[in-house]
Amino acid sequence: MSFSTWSEDGYGFPLFNDKNFKNIKQFIIDNNDGFYDIEELNKAKDQDDLETVINDNISIVIADMINEIEDMGIFCGYSASEESEEMIGITPIYSWSAKPNDIITRDKADELLSKYAQKLGITEKADFFEVQYCG
Repeated sequence: MSFSTWSEDGYGFPLFNDKNFKNIKQFIIDNNDGFYDIEELNKAKDQDDLETVINDNISIVIADMINEIEDMGIFCGYSASEESEEMIGITPIYSWSAKPNDIITRDKADELLSKYAQKLGITEKADFFEVQYCG
């Protein structure tokens, strides 16, 4: 058996705090496009229920929705690990793999992150982070 560690860098913030579950659930409902059952989403009482309904990591689903809304590919959801909490943010991107809207300034990144932080009930300011994984 082998064991490895890796990390992912990003610029953003933790997705969940003690007060924003309803905001997150509502964001998924509002941007659902018929993919998830609205009744089941509405029944979700906590993070575990919501992950069961969407059958995926919540931060990844939200990042995909934001990328769709903004016509970008830079938003990324980061799974929780033993070392860090679930994060949402902008991933480093290489210019040769970027969509035309993906190359943005730091000010534009802060503007976009602030816009979605408000919708998701996140009060923290964006910052650089590194998520550590092992397995």
